[in-house]
Amino acid sequence: MSEDRLLTLCSRTRLEPETLAQAAEELRRPLDWGYIAEAATRHGVAPLLKHGLSQVFQTYPELKASPPTRAGFQEIQKLYAISQQRTRRMLQAVDEICAAFTSLGIAVMGLKELALYRCAYPDPALRPMGDVDLLIRPEDYPRAVQCLAGLGLLPLPSGKRQYTAKYAWGHHFRRAKDDLWLDLQWNLMQIEWDQYHEGNFNFDIQGSWNRAAPAADGYGLLLPGLEDLLFHLCLHLEGHQYSELVLLCDIAELLQSQKELINWGLLAEMAIQRGVTASVHDPLYLVQQMFQVSPPAGWLEKLRPADSRSGLMGALFGNLSRLHLELDEIQLAARPLPACMLEMEIITRWQAFGAMQLYSRLDMLTRSFRQAGGKYLTLDGDAPMRIFPSPALPAFGRLRLGVPDEDLPALQRALLENGFSGKNALPGLPETWSATLAAVSKDPILQGQPVELRLSARVDSEMPPGGPPTSRSQAAKTILKNADRRQTGPVEVQIWIVTDQPERLLENLASQAGQPGLKQLLHLVKLLNFLNGPYGQTTSLPANASPAARAGLRLARQFQSGSFENQPDQAAEAPAEHFFKFARIDPDDDDRYSGFKRLFYFSWCWLAAPNWGSRWAYLGASLRKPAGAHSAVLFAALREVFAALWHKAAARFAARPPEAARLAYWVEPLTPENAARLAGELPK
Repeated sequence: MSEDRLLTLCSRTRLEPETLAQAAEELRRPLDWGYIAEAATRHGVAPLLKHGLSQVFQTYPELKASPPTRAGFQEIQKLYAISQQRTRRMLQAVDEICAAFTSLGIAVMGLKELALYRCAYPDPALRPMGDVDLLIRPEDYPRAVQCLAGLGLLPLPSGKRQYTAKYAWGHHFRRAKDDLWLDLQWNLMQIEWDQYHEGNFNFDIQGSWNRAAPAADGYGLLLPGLEDLLFHLCLHLEGHQYSELVLLCDIAELLQSQKELINWGLLAEMAIQRGVTASVHDPLYLVQQMFQVSPPAGWLEKLRPADSRSGLMGALFGNLSRLHLELDEIQLAARPLPACMLEMEIITRWQAFGAMQLYSRLDMLTRSFRQAGGKYLTLDGDAPMRIFPSPALPAFGRLRLGVPDEDLPALQRALLENGFSGKNALPGLPETWSATLAAVSKDPILQGQPVELRLSARVDSEMPPGGPPTSRSQAAKTILKNADRRQTGPVEVQIWIVTDQPERLLENLASQAGQPGLKQLLHLVKLLNFLNGPYGQTTSLPANASPAARAGLRLARQFQSGSFENQPDQAAEAPAEHFFKFARIDPDDDDRYSGFKRLFYFSWCWLAAPNWGSRWAYLGASLRKPAGAHSAVLFAALREVFAALWHKAAARFAARPPEAARLAYWVEPLTPENAARLAGELPK
């Protein structure tokens, strides 16, 4: 679509003459400016788009003459002014916080946007900031909390946060008077929530501190080294499953401005030592194809992973942050009995250690596969279903391994070498494999009990459809129906090994990449990995491939050629969908802030009590106001439910907020001063 191509061409700080000409060509076509403004807002690139369009109009002034283009550009300009106002306010707050920390001798490092403002974006307003990301040393956390309280920044959730302090790597703070949000971190990455160094990824936070340098204008603020910044941006993009265009723009702008200063050898060493070459390679390759900016020659090839596992990280570790942070929310909102709270903590830590062990076994499996002569293997899986710390929810979704027919013997050998036992397939039935994992964690909360997983794998030629993510409301209903369930014995993990002709594997991958949705770019990465692998040059789609598969392959070929257009296929039954229609933040998804949350927590804890005596004891405690609390748990829960119902009823008659304000975290009302200025002459 022309609108999507315009977004990728103009969401840049500097447009080369060839890019200006390409953007001008798109602007001469009829465009849906409503979609452009909406997508640019959802993906956080509206200010950057304004900057790029201004360069096009300066070179081709006649293009601004048409009324639709002029009106559309004015809307984009307003969004830039909003970002300008917000960024100025937030940077003033950063100076205030850094000055206070420095006066106490607390070292503080600026992450992501704060670092990019100094080395990639000439105007901070071009890159909207959601919250302020700061890194401190863990031993400074208690003093930092006291310091922030003096500035009006209070932790969320409020109250004693024992599980955050025990397991987490960061904590959110908010200042009510100006709605300032701060993400205070003491580690950069915590994929596995590995507190006892039992996992697969080793993130050297001390190395990041050693490579940091003072900002020239930052009141003692330190900035990460370019290699640490780029490494963090790549893993951050993967963590958000490639769902925001602005995260790709961040990497593109950093490469554009600092490519010659980055120590690529150090970056490659960091990725290899930490076992995340795919997490660095895939974002860099995608940026190269979308924005025509890339690392120096040879470095992408050195980072190329041996297998494709873009969808595996989220399938194994995607729920760990939610589970750990949920512990404090439950403790503070429902005040469960100690035995109930302990069980939830055990479930959470079991999940983390189990995911580590499962990833480790799959990693060994892929290494054995390569040693056995296998050429291509892809690993991914469904989103984790356990989004609350309850044994009523399955621990893991279904995992998938894709392998061409001729590589199946290598995979079978790898399965045998890694503890799997196989059963010969009877006519008409799939081949099956099984293995049991059992390991004991150093985590004292698990009390030396082994974490057992029973892996059940089946070999089939049909790709099972991916399951939809479990919503919080669905999970809550399941928990309340099975609140008395306990986790005993080995936990089942289903693995579906899809083996077929390369043409059919290509069709499966292309079909996923051709379906519009939040994870379309993630699926596209998996497809590109196949096309760039040993079978990519010699494999084509079957003649009867679905329209979605044809659309996905066409899109991938355009990415490979560096010409992202997403144009419709003349043979397709329907026109191509807009590519940037979806983004991580959905304005209609208010499930996270449900007024029923406390009542759900209370009901869950009451039903999960081991006997009726415990239930009555918990009910009595919930009717009494604890020391330091505003009200009893049950009364607070009922009050929040009534407030939520009233709010929902009132919303039916209230004026709907402006669409832009619903689509992004960074859109806020303009001050009267800015509004008056906009009513006169818009910024050029």
